[in-house]
Amino acid sequence: MCVFLVKYVGVFLTIRHIWQYKLYMSTDKPTTPAAEETKVCERMKEVVAERTGRTISDLRIEFKEGVFVLMGRAPTYFIKDLVSTVIAEEFDGVSYSNVIEVNPNI
Repeated sequence: MCVFLVKYVGVFLTIRHIWQYKLYMSTDKPTTPAAEETKVCERMKEVVAERTGRTISDLRIEFKEGVFVLMGRAPTYFIKDLVSTVIAEEFDGVSYSNVIEVNPNI
């Protein structure tokens, strides 16, 4: 049996201790993968809206076939590109597709 040790504030903890702590501290009920994806989509939407100054109208984020799809309408290409930058910075390693329309007349 392998034992992994993690140093946390001068105390070595095994992975088992960390796992038990997370279970103990968790107030959420066990969730399904679909519920987790919904939570991530909502969090992405909040972060994108905040970082872009809420300039994207009709912002929607859906999880389809293993990819987060970003939809909505942006006033400039800069804002559309900013969304990709925000997702890459805040959610490292996720697969996403930015299909936000650019419409300067919004």
